[in-house]
Amino acid sequence: MRFVFHFLLMSVVIWLVPFVASIPFFDRTGALIINFWAFKALMTALLIATCFVAFRRLYRRTGMDKPVWTFHLLIGLGALTISVILDAVTVIPLTGIPPLDYIQQVVSIYLLIPLISIYVGNKQDQNKQAQLEAIV
Repeated sequence: MRFVFHFLLMSVVIWLVPFVASIPFFDRTGALIINFWAFKALMTALLIATCFVAFRRLYRRTGMDKPVWTFHLLIGLGALTISVILDAVTVIPLTGIPPLDYIQQVVSIYLLIPLISIYVGNKQDQNKQAQLEAIV
């Protein structure tokens, strides 16, 4: 139960940080006030940084006995799904972006979430394995 709480909290944080950071870049009508590509670059960098911090914290708190990349993939896919659901409730209605454009512009960037989850999880597993070998 503790893991589920941490996973849900981490997933919401991964979505919330870029969402809150993006608010100043839109006017009251929901139109972007800076260059589209500059905005995408900023939000992508922020998403990547947030994912690294959140996944690292999650995997430190909830270790596994054996390194399993499929576990990390499922965690990343879960976080991606939660982000898409939260966007469907907030971002899509606020900006009025057509669903196909949303998939191309946002979900394509969200595909980084599972990749980062796998990377951070495997790195964490390698560090734990190295610590265990150092003890023995």
